[in-house]
Amino acid sequence: MKSDEDLDRSQNHKMPIEMVLWDQDLESKNKCEYDEFFKSFIVNRIKQKKQKRISRQCYLKTNFLLQIDQLIGNTHEWIKHLNSIGFENLQYNFYEELEKQIKKFKVQELNLQSLIDQIIKVNQQWYQKIFKKLVQMKTCEVIEKCQQQLSHIETINSYIFSGEIQLKLIDDKVKQQKNCYQIVFDNSGQIMVSNSKEEIKIWNIMNGTFKLLNTFMIHKRNINCLLYSKYVNNFISCSDDSTISCWKQITQIIGSGQNHLKIILIRFIETQLFSGGHDSTIKIWNFDFQNNNLTYIYSLNGHKNGSYSITLNDSETVLASCGYENLVIWEKGSQGEWIQNDTKLESTGWNIKFINDSQLFQISDEQKINDIKIYEKIDGEFKPNKQKSISLVRDSQFSDNAFSSIIYNKEKNIILIRKNEYFYIIRKQINGKFQVAGQLKCETSSISGTLTNDAKYLIFWDEKQQKYLSYEIINL
Repeated sequence: MKSDEDLDRSQNHKMPIEMVLWDQDLESKNKCEYDEFFKSFIVNRIKQKKQKRISRQCYLKTNFLLQIDQLIGNTHEWIKHLNSIGFENLQYNFYEELEKQIKKFKVQELNLQSLIDQIIKVNQQWYQKIFKKLVQMKTCEVIEKCQQQLSHIETINSYIFSGEIQLKLIDDKVKQQKNCYQIVFDNSGQIMVSNSKEEIKIWNIMNGTFKLLNTFMIHKRNINCLLYSKYVNNFISCSDDSTISCWKQITQIIGSGQNHLKIILIRFIETQLFSGGHDSTIKIWNFDFQNNNLTYIYSLNGHKNGSYSITLNDSETVLASCGYENLVIWEKGSQGEWIQNDTKLESTGWNIKFINDSQLFQISDEQKINDIKIYEKIDGEFKPNKQKSISLVRDSQFSDNAFSSIIYNKEKNIILIRKNEYFYIIRKQINGKFQVAGQLKCETSSISGTLTNDAKYLIFWDEKQQKYLSYEIINL
């Protein structure tokens, strides 16, 4: 025999041989043949596997460089986009300027605000596009530096939008007696979904006014969380009846989760879903919006008595969850699995929210604690930064509850927090600290609300008034 192919053919194998076992009853002549060939057979197999590894490495290298080239191209397009806006606004017309001066009309201020809005919109579009590609790429020092540089773009919003805010009532005519726990918007910002206990309500929102389109009854108990897709016209609901439902033209119950489902969270690319509830676990599911497919993968066990809030950092490498007795940090392992961090955080709260990769907000569930706690990643661990804690109103007469999530609009530098009977609008300042820019007091802590996608309106349901209200957010 001259080659391993000869060996393959001699034994009528259809695939290359991976292992050889000697038969003690084999004739001596055949044993000699195999023995003489065995060394060359092993060497050839090693060479083939080595060549496959080299080919795989070359493919990875080519693919990595291709992605880098795409990122460079996207960055150049981003710069061109901003430059084009600059050139358009640099055009000067003497007669137009003269007419403005004569009429003493503050067109310049209006044009300046329009220019700012254009820049913010362009930055946000390209930021999301590039950051998404960086997240999908393998972690390395270069990629981490790119993400750090990209995150600096967010600070631009802190310079532009850092002033106080005024809230102006727009609509308070829509009544609803049963409790509303969640409000979400579709990608267009024109469709609002809310609940009335176990009932789903679909609304049209136009300039802060409400119009009811439809109602649906699928769940048997209270709906605790709603989540709308960023990419398709679908949304998800979870309920105390322990079910998760996906909603599109035909509604379908796609999964049964843990007891009394309280919270659901989905990854940026919407392929994986997290759920939490009373059974003290975080369940992880593979998820397909298009095919209404939800497949359970495994559970995370780190809570002592239920979980009420889950959040991912921007790069989706850290997951945080909080419950009655503790706040747990999970880190993504090399194989994509979630591993509990050794950091012990004996802190309770109804809601938590990552606002970037290294800062985590937490609202305490205790009535007397009215500060927003901010955790920052220091030396690989998340620790509370007392200097950045946000002080809120301290004379509250209402106990707190789990209604309303922390909402963060990066484009407008607005963080919406509901604590006790107050809604707070918080902004990041140029010095990196956070400040209350506006607040709204209600006569009950049973209020649940959110921001519209463009952060122009605050929408909420008030238990005492038993109705929906909308307020316009005005930058001063």
